[in-house]
Amino acid sequence: MRYNYLIPRVVFSILLASSFFILLITGNVLILINEWYLRWEYSRLEPNQRLEPEERLKLSKRILRFIKGQVELREIEGELNQREIRHLRDVRDLVHKIKILNYLALLTLSMILIFNKKRMNFVMSIISISSGIFLLFLSISLFLISLKFDYFFIKFHELVFPGGFWWFGEEDTLIQLYPEKFWKDFTLIIISSLLVENIFIFTISLLTNRRNLK
Repeated sequence: MRYNYLIPRVVFSILLASSFFILLITGNVLILINEWYLRWEYSRLEPNQRLEPEERLKLSKRILRFIKGQVELREIEGELNQREIRHLRDVRDLVHKIKILNYLALLTLSMILIFNKKRMNFVMSIISISSGIFLLFLSISLFLISLKFDYFFIKFHELVFPGGFWWFGEEDTLIQLYPEKFWKDFTLIIISSLLVENIFIFTISLLTNRRNLK
């Protein structure tokens, strides 16, 4: 009987924790994939030797709209070579998958919370443990990526874009638009945001659990 009772609890806990992690990660990524981040980041980057600031921002906006599925390929193909276009198609597919994961995680987490109101103590305890584990993982990730960004950047691309179309030369437009610092800032902002959010969630869940135990 105990074995049969334990399995549903383990499955429930994994589903809850997974939905929680996926929702936070994909949500933060989608928040940054917007024009406001381009403006903010370009205001901090050094001037580009090939592209004027207005030209760089204008082209980046069009590329952003393309990877979000808002415009067709013809809006950008005249500015890029075939290798760059192939990579942006892969990026667009990735962004689409991130959106789907975000919606599924939100739906799953909402259903869990709605249909488990009577088990809210258990739900909050799982969230508390999950956020604590995630905090440790994020802290280690922030430290390692700050030291070895190049290594993790390459490994990420090898894993997500195995076709190898993400390798570009310094003269290529995508490198001119998005230098290494652009992506390092992007990554560190996401991890830092996740850290702050998890500290808040971890604190709230702990306080809620303590209040319910009284």
